[in-house]
Amino acid sequence: MYSFAIGRHRERAAARGTGRGATAGPRGTDRLVATSYRTDSHVMSYTAWKFVHVLGVVLLVGNVTVTSVWKVFADRTREPRTIAFAQRLVTGTDWAFTGGGIVLMIGGGYGMALSAGLSLTGAPWLLWSQVMTLLSGLLWLCLLLPIQIQQARITASLADGETLPERYWRLSRHWIFWGVLATVPLAAAMWMMIAKVPR
Repeated sequence: MYSFAIGRHRERAAARGTGRGATAGPRGTDRLVATSYRTDSHVMSYTAWKFVHVLGVVLLVGNVTVTSVWKVFADRTREPRTIAFAQRLVTGTDWAFTGGGIVLMIGGGYGMALSAGLSLTGAPWLLWSQVMTLLSGLLWLCLLLPIQIQQARITASLADGETLPERYWRLSRHWIFWGVLATVPLAAAMWMMIAKVPR
């Protein structure tokens, strides 16, 4: 890495007793080498946390998008068994991928901030991206998840040949509305993170 190359250059300069920032003697050389290794370790730690953060975002956004699409198409079949199967998957994948993605995204994001020495409230873009993510999470937890559970119970209670009640379709319309609304602050948070706005 670049920082390690600089460390090697300074090490050779220190050994010769020349060069900018050179420190004569073996103790000065050891100090320069140790600094370069600490810098490399810091960069690798930040990169690892960034990987965790991005992986969480991919799982979260990917599952939210794909789940909405295939649930809508399942509902359009009007076939109770197909809808019941899709509804069980909506709840299951939300716990696994949406919930898991949130944990990885938050853990990786805070790990990045701590590794880089950033204040969680110092930069406006970092503060507001957290606010937008929290808002999206509250909409999912307080509105979308309860709707999904109610729909799953309705479909599970159907007897063979029985049609879905009007209540299911009303809940489905609410689910789509609040689902789209919950995606808006999440998309805004992603833009703030990438563009670093507002500054």
